[in-house]
Amino acid sequence: MMNLFRKPAALLLSVLLIAAATVTAIAETYGDGSFEFEKTDKNNGIIVSCSLSDEDITVPEFVLGYPIAGIGDYAFMSLPGLRTVTMPEAVVSIGEYAFAENPNLVSVRIPRACNSISDNAFANSQNVTIIGYADSFAKTYAETNGLRFEAAEPTPQPTTEKLTEQVTTEPVTEKPTEQVTTEPVTEKPTEQVTTVPVTEKPTEEVTTEPTTGKMNEPPLPTAKLSKSSLKLKSGAAVTVKVRDGEARSWKSSNPKVAAVKNGKVTALRKGSAKIIVSLTNGLRLTCKVSVTTSPTIKIGKKKWSKSAAYSVKKGKTLTVSITGKAKTVNNIYRTTDKKLAKITSKPSASKAVIKAYKKGKATVTLTVNGVSFGIKLKIS
Repeated sequence: MMNLFRKPAALLLSVLLIAAATVTAIAETYGDGSFEFEKTDKNNGIIVSCSLSDEDITVPEFVLGYPIAGIGDYAFMSLPGLRTVTMPEAVVSIGEYAFAENPNLVSVRIPRACNSISDNAFANSQNVTIIGYADSFAKTYAETNGLRFEAAEPTPQPTTEKLTEQVTTEPVTEKPTEQVTTEPVTEKPTEQVTTVPVTEKPTEEVTTEPTTGKMNEPPLPTAKLSKSSLKLKSGAAVTVKVRDGEARSWKSSNPKVAAVKNGKVTALRKGSAKIIVSLTNGLRLTCKVSVTTSPTIKIGKKKWSKSAAYSVKKGKTLTVSITGKAKTVNNIYRTTDKKLAKITSKPSASKAVIKAYKKGKATVTLTVNGVSFGIKLKIS
């Protein structure tokens, strides 16, 4: 009898485990209008975005009472005016693409405590100089990744030198001894003092509340996104919604990788981007996007090769199959000689047809989601 229930129970447990595994946790973020952070289990803060447009930014030691211990993924990515960044001494880690796509960034000061920096933290920020201590991980990181390094000057300690005081001694002139004439003392009669008994007040009991030692919780955010991160293949699209708030604008930090319009995020090519949502109340929310693939094409049944030449007879056609095309992005077609060959399909097509007209050699270029493929033709 027990065997009748074991299989259904095991099946149900498997379904529940799979369902639980597919749920993506959305991290709560907090902010003060300048910096947005995620709270760690150690009651520290990890900066996830910055809304400042200043050239020189100093990350504060505390935001809403939480000590800042790290710079998260994409936190300072694509801030056009950014030139210098200084971090607090408690920062121990810097995440992926944290300072990427900042061509005007010239220096980032990294503290001695930092012992973890993503390899792509400064991708396409080619003018940056890492400033840190000579014996720190920051120097090792800079040398390993081909970045300029400048040794930080140690903080000067104030020296307190005591000044030698010059003491001028004055000669002491002894005064002549004065003669004191004593008068007879007449004793006054002793006065009787009446003492009033003091009534002691009862000691009041003071009740003390136990302190938990935890800092005050920051107020819960008034708005958040339905997705805090996305992992998509090229051509896929997902709509992100604002909860308990109203969006004023949507922006992608890397529109070549992921585009966004009114909350609809479209994956274009392999790479990373950050969707930045500005709210009507002045706050900003972010969603991290990772695109895992780029568009690919096949010429007939053969995978496209940059060096290959594809044969086609005059008056015949070649079919190009496209994988990973975004529906909202039109293809772009070009050819070196339209009299020899050209693509006759609509720009929105997921299959492109090349028509050959005359004998000769030509190159037809097909651009999908911004990725170009040069197709060499040999027309006989």
